[in-house]
Amino acid sequence: MVWAGQRSRLLVLVVFVIMVLAGALVLSGCPQADPDEGNGADEDDGAGEEQQDGDEDGADGADELAEKLERVTKDNAPGGCGDCHRKINEEKDYTLNAEAKAIADHPETNANTVAECIVCHDAESERPFRKILHRAHIIEGEHYTEEYDKNCINCHQVDEQGTVVVKGLEQQ
Repeated sequence: MVWAGQRSRLLVLVVFVIMVLAGALVLSGCPQADPDEGNGADEDDGAGEEQQDGDEDGADGADELAEKLERVTKDNAPGGCGDCHRKINEEKDYTLNAEAKAIADHPETNANTVAECIVCHDAESERPFRKILHRAHIIEGEHYTEEYDKNCINCHQVDEQGTVVVKGLEQQ
């Protein structure tokens, strides 16, 4: 189990480095050209217009990057699974229990939290919850991929020891 702890710390480090690099990229942006230096603004050959269009494209790219950074770092589910997997109305029941009922041949259950699902779907089970969820949300899940850009923060958090944990589960 020492290896698993080291792997978790390495994952935290990698995620942290990626977030720092992304933040630095957003904050540094693209260097802006000095409008008075060699952009052809004094000449009437259209070069100034091309430079201006290029700056606008750079700003649009920076805006898109900033928007993506906001999307992937925003925690839309501070309470974990139940923040998204909830009953909205009779036609839209996204609770974990309703999701389980929609799976062919899934045994009847009243489980509505990750902790309750883990009772049957622990790491040693034939169908571990982590594989089910990662496949459903990240590999096959168009809604999660499109809306949350595969954001890990909605399901995971980093505890005081630097270990990545699942929201709703006590570290064991």
